[in-house]
Amino acid sequence: MPYASPAIVDLYGLRPEEVMEDASLIFAGIHPDDLPHVQASIADSARDMTRWQDEFRFQHPIKGEIWIAGSSMPHQEPDGGIIWHGYVQDITERKKVEKSLRENSVFLSTLLNAIPIPIFYKDTDGHYLGFNSAFEKFFGQTQEKLIGKSVFDIAPPDIASIYHARDLELFTRKDGFQIYESQVKDVFDTVHNVVFHKAIFKNADGDILGLIGGILDITERKQMEQALLESEARYRTLFDNMAEGFAFHEIITDEQGNPRDYRFLDINPAFERLTGLHRSNVLNRRVCEILPYIEPYWIENYGKVALTGQPAHFKNFAASLNRWYSIYAYSPSPGRFAVIVIDITEHHQAQEQLRKLSLAVEQNPNGVVITDLDSRIEYVNEAFCQTSGYRRDEVIGKNPRVLQSGHTPRSTYADMWRTLKSGKTWRGEFVNQHKSGQIYIEFAQITPVYQPDGSITHYLGIKEDITERKHIGQELDRHRHHLEELVTERTNQLEKLNQELQRRTEQAEAANRAKSAFLANMSHEIRTPLNAVLGFTHILQDTVPDPQQLELLNRIANAAQHLLAVINDILDFSKIEAGKLILNPVDFDLESILGQVSMQISERAAAKGLNLTYGIDPMLPHLLYGDALRLRQVLLNFASNAVKFTEYGKITLFAGLIEEGPDDLLARFEVRDTGVGIAPEFQKQIFEAFEQVDSSTARKFGGTGLGLTISQRLAQMMGGQVGVDSQPGMGSTFWFSTRLGKHRQAASPVQASSGAEKVPDRRSSVSEAEQAVASEYPNTRLLLVEDNFINQEVARAILERAGLVVDLAVNGAEAVEKAQKTGYALIFMDLQMPVLDGFEATRAIRGLLNRQLTPIVAMTASAFTEDRLRCLEAGMNDHITKPIDPVVLFTTLLKWLPGRTAAVPPAGPEQMTVDPVAISDPVNKVSVNWTQVYNVATRLRELLAEDDMQANQVFRDAAPVLHAVFGEKAELLEQQIGDVQYHQALHTLRAALAEQAETGELSP
Repeated sequence: MPYASPAIVDLYGLRPEEVMEDASLIFAGIHPDDLPHVQASIADSARDMTRWQDEFRFQHPIKGEIWIAGSSMPHQEPDGGIIWHGYVQDITERKKVEKSLRENSVFLSTLLNAIPIPIFYKDTDGHYLGFNSAFEKFFGQTQEKLIGKSVFDIAPPDIASIYHARDLELFTRKDGFQIYESQVKDVFDTVHNVVFHKAIFKNADGDILGLIGGILDITERKQMEQALLESEARYRTLFDNMAEGFAFHEIITDEQGNPRDYRFLDINPAFERLTGLHRSNVLNRRVCEILPYIEPYWIENYGKVALTGQPAHFKNFAASLNRWYSIYAYSPSPGRFAVIVIDITEHHQAQEQLRKLSLAVEQNPNGVVITDLDSRIEYVNEAFCQTSGYRRDEVIGKNPRVLQSGHTPRSTYADMWRTLKSGKTWRGEFVNQHKSGQIYIEFAQITPVYQPDGSITHYLGIKEDITERKHIGQELDRHRHHLEELVTERTNQLEKLNQELQRRTEQAEAANRAKSAFLANMSHEIRTPLNAVLGFTHILQDTVPDPQQLELLNRIANAAQHLLAVINDILDFSKIEAGKLILNPVDFDLESILGQVSMQISERAAAKGLNLTYGIDPMLPHLLYGDALRLRQVLLNFASNAVKFTEYGKITLFAGLIEEGPDDLLARFEVRDTGVGIAPEFQKQIFEAFEQVDSSTARKFGGTGLGLTISQRLAQMMGGQVGVDSQPGMGSTFWFSTRLGKHRQAASPVQASSGAEKVPDRRSSVSEAEQAVASEYPNTRLLLVEDNFINQEVARAILERAGLVVDLAVNGAEAVEKAQKTGYALIFMDLQMPVLDGFEATRAIRGLLNRQLTPIVAMTASAFTEDRLRCLEAGMNDHITKPIDPVVLFTTLLKWLPGRTAAVPPAGPEQMTVDPVAISDPVNKVSVNWTQVYNVATRLRELLAEDDMQANQVFRDAAPVLHAVFGEKAELLEQQIGDVQYHQALHTLRAALAEQAETGELSP
């Protein structure tokens, strides 16, 4: 050996020079078992000239047997020899460690294989390092197949990804542990529910080397849990569907151990239904908290069951629940008890009812007998015994024939048995014999007794002793025959009276019809000339400069107005007497009513030098709901009388509040004057029809004596009264009260006047309205349809004075012809005309192209509401009455003419297009087109009359405007149309139109 380092001494126990001199000394110390493979490895290295590397045992002279590892590379010398350059080292300690590890590995392998659950371990890359026999058996894998492979080699990618992600998550956990449930398939492809328990393992330096995991099969536990859940579900289903109430409780005791309360732990739906206690309200709550007045009886009985374990069964009445219960209580565990509850209230009531029925039967004043099908008596009551004279023990088991007297016809018994055999009830009379031998008569009702299966088992007989009644009946028969003769005689007399009454009724109705026709004709005939008188007087009043002549004209106008008032009073009184006057409530402004009345009497008051004012109580709302027309009529009547009977001083109109409720109020209206006054003895009679203070009053002041009577009737119809407070020479206060509704929409109250509100002169109002028409509508073309020459002249004169252009048609046919040729801004239409009346003419004009929106205003001498409604139904927009009132005339023109100045050229076809008149409704914030409202109402009326379902869409399209115009009636109309109640809706629409006809407006 060419060279050996000094360390060779420690390694082999030989000196370097010895080794270099004789290398065989080393081979001599190699363990005989290792020498062959050492020599072979050296030979291989020399032959292949590859690195020599080997481990072997060596007998050290001092250390004994040691392990040596060597490694060197061969190098061939020039002479052909081979020299190895390398190293050897002592690996004895490592071999000891390896031996120990092998021994530990065998121990651990034995231990792991002894554990019955699958265990595996992997490196940080997920490759299997090993597993136990349980794992091998469960999955059918061997060490040779699986070691070094990952889960991706043995499972589908999606499943493998899940397991690998969990492994990676484990390596990031601080605690180094992981537990989760999953499902795996075994070698037989059977699915198992398992729990994975995993933990990381590290080397001595704390570096993570991999993970070890165990698989716990919980399939059986899961199956047991599922079975338990199913059992619990079956129990819960049974618990929830039991017909009997079931409840589980825990008893609560005091310090001495005595029961003082109990707590609800669970109840089923039947318990809820039987007791009225709901599960959500009682669970874990004490019964004394839920039922504070529960009887101690219940707690004592339940406490005994819970504390002793002895079951109990009892019936009791729960006063707090007003029910009877049958209770079975038992204790499933100490301190707790369960109850099964059956509500026997109906059963108890049935038993009580049966007891009462038994008492009723026993105490019945009529005889009651029950027999079997063979007619053996099984039961009789006390009344039977008293009537027959037999004791119970004498008739029980006997046949009822013991009562037969021989005087009852045999046919009666035959009919009785025939009826009973057919299953029906028999009623008839028996002539029976008392035990004493006395004869008596019974009325019997015998009924078969049916069992639930339909079979008849008994007969029930109820008998009434009618002996005395029979005697009385015979006497009554004698009297009845006599009475029938009297009734026949009286009936004949009554028939004659009825015929006479019918004849007189028909005469009265004919008289009423004649009176109505007369009044209507009288109204028309008087109003027509009055129209001329008042119309021409109005024109002359503005043109005559002579004061004396003007005074004469004023007197003419006053006389005509007086005559008109007389006509109106007579018509109103006639309506009231006939019961045909109907109130039409609408929303109105109270201050407007007072202002209108004051304006109407202002000329007469000013002529007499009277100071006229009006005022409103600050507590009284201004916006109210009631019949504004009739309210204004009563006020005007009182105010007109005040002007008539007051020579100097003042007249005051006042409205005050009496009482107010949530929806309505009671108001008082007064007219105070400083006139002649009324003596106390005359104050009551002045409200009677045709009555005045004395005959001189009529002669001096005029009047029919109907005004106050009409006012009294109207006030009563409006839920109020009338009265007067007066002293002769000091003046009078006429008052009336009325109940009014509140306005539907909230509104800021107008500042009330103090009672000193000055009233503008009526003449100024006429002038203002006329001037407004003249300035806004110069040369606007109108059509006047009127057959009466005087009425033509009056209307044309008034209209032309305002700068309007008036075309004339003398009948309806001519009106239709002219309307077809010319687009008029407005048409005034008379009603009663030759050739074609105003109604037919309006319908014809509405059928013309582009004439549906032309305003048509009726100009009629009729004062009847029926005619006003006919006007609206025919297609007219509004109406004014004759005699023509200039204020009303010009106000109506301002209402319906287009809302801009429009000069009209000479008449010609289609030269003018009429824009709808849009007026803002301040209450409902809706812009109301009155012409459109009329057209919609007309179309809606036609559809409703034909039961046409297009009415629904028409109403929906115009709903905002209709609600603004008709108010509450629109709400009712909407509901009826929505419910397809078209007949009722047509009636409601007509009523709404009638209200507008009465007030003269088309908006509330």
